Amino acid sequence: MSKGDKTKAIPVRISENWIERIDDVAKTTHLGSRSDLIKLCVTSFVEHFEKSNKTELPLDWNGMLKELDGRTHRYEKNKG
Repeated sequence: MSKGDKTKAIPVRISENWIERIDDVAKTTHLGSRSDLIKLCVTSFVEHFEKSNKTELPLDWNGMLKELDGRTHRYEKNKG
């Protein structure tokens, strides 16, 4: 989604404890905001599901990133 796209807010109820935890992770990882972190998690999950038809949780982030990144496959293929 590009920055020029109009989006609509999606109301999601999250407990105060989870809001604090999400905000801490967003701050620690320099992702910007809780909204950015939530979008990253949701879009990563959906993209992974659409490509692999796998719904495993928690996500294997390292494996998923390798699957989504063509450079990793080229590197692994040429490595040995």
